[in-house]
Amino acid sequence: VGKGVWRSRGGSYKRPICVSYEGEGGVDQGGLYRDFLDAVSSELMSKFLPILIRTPNNQSNAGECRDAWSLSPAPINTATRRMLHFLGKIMAICVRGDDVMPLALSRITWKLLVGDQPQLEDLELADTAAAESIRQFLNVQALGITEDEFADCFGDIRFIYANSRGEEVPLMEGGANTTVTFHTAKRFAELVLEMRINEAAEHVACIREALAIGVPVGCLSLWSWRDLELKVCGNPTVDIQLMRKHVCYDSISEDADPVQFMWNALESFSQEDRTAFVRFCWGRSRLPPEGSAMWGAGFKVTAATDLPATALPRAHTCFFQIDLPPYTAAAQAKERILFAVRNCLSMQNA
Repeated sequence: VGKGVWRSRGGSYKRPICVSYEGEGGVDQGGLYRDFLDAVSSELMSKFLPILIRTPNNQSNAGECRDAWSLSPAPINTATRRMLHFLGKIMAICVRGDDVMPLALSRITWKLLVGDQPQLEDLELADTAAAESIRQFLNVQALGITEDEFADCFGDIRFIYANSRGEEVPLMEGGANTTVTFHTAKRFAELVLEMRINEAAEHVACIREALAIGVPVGCLSLWSWRDLELKVCGNPTVDIQLMRKHVCYDSISEDADPVQFMWNALESFSQEDRTAFVRFCWGRSRLPPEGSAMWGAGFKVTAATDLPATALPRAHTCFFQIDLPPYTAAAQAKERILFAVRNCLSMQNA
């Protein structure tokens, strides 16, 4: 694929590539493309691809940001380099075109991507246990431990430490044979922090190299890590009030019972089910930011007059549209909508 594709804003369809799924008859007028970005994110955050791994907090279900993933510090080979480059190109598409891919990456990763320097607090959001160990070694005296008590309290510690894959990494030349003492504890902690926040620096460089094909990466230094994360990933919270601001009704009134049943159901949904609803209607799992051109004509609600009151709702993912059957009861509408969004996984005729 030529470099110009990744810089394109996609013409009238506002996307640089067209997607089709083998074995499915959907025509890509936007729905398949958005579903593709979601599918890429899901596969990246899985055991099936090697470039992302769960953070230690994610693995142990401890601390904050328990859903986050980080770049695997495994040595880069030809295959993983291509994957990292592809990820960078998809990120560039999102930055340029207001598309989003719902990745949950660690703050360390986002900070490195914009050229910012991660701190101990950022490591804590990915690995609470490692951050606490570093704090203790940074100021052993504050723990009330004397030089004579150090070895009894900490045991035989060497200048090696596990990375986020659990692999022991020498922190200095001959680290495996160098004992940490009361006087070198602070230096040990500094080296651990340096290793952990930079363990995937080469991987970040690969992503930035690909990002540069579509985005002037020198300008990323003008952004905060939050700016880049929001631009690439969108807001993970599905804001019902934001959807109401962008809704339009066709062949059905705002006061109609099925419409009110739908909004009441959405208000009662968990974030997980709200995300599923957006994906059912639009092929994406996150809403674009307020003011984004990706809202287009907005969220369209129509009446499905050809369907019975017991039917499931019908969606048109290319147009962010839902067709509501003539539901007569709130409980019925909620059950039918919830069943549809949780179980409709195919993009056939999307």
